[in-house]
Amino acid sequence: MFHAAWEPRVLAMTLAMGATGQWTIDASRAARETLSDYRDLSYYAIWLLALEKLLIERDLVTPAELATGRVFGRATETRPRLAR
Repeated sequence: MFHAAWEPRVLAMTLAMGATGQWTIDASRAARETLSDYRDLSYYAIWLLALEKLLIERDLVTPAELATGRVFGRATETRPRLAR
């Protein structure tokens, strides 16, 4: 199912963030399909870049934070919105 070690982590992060209710499944699909280099990317690279796009659009992370892997300022708290 996966071709590289990073791919399952991308899937897990995407599913975890989807469970927070910060965006809809339609918004997630639109983020993937509107990537400028969509046709040139691998399946999970598309998912990763779309996740980054959604996080930035919703001010959950900054481009600088993504680039460095560090939080600058206060982290945004999210909570799962899954039914119990």
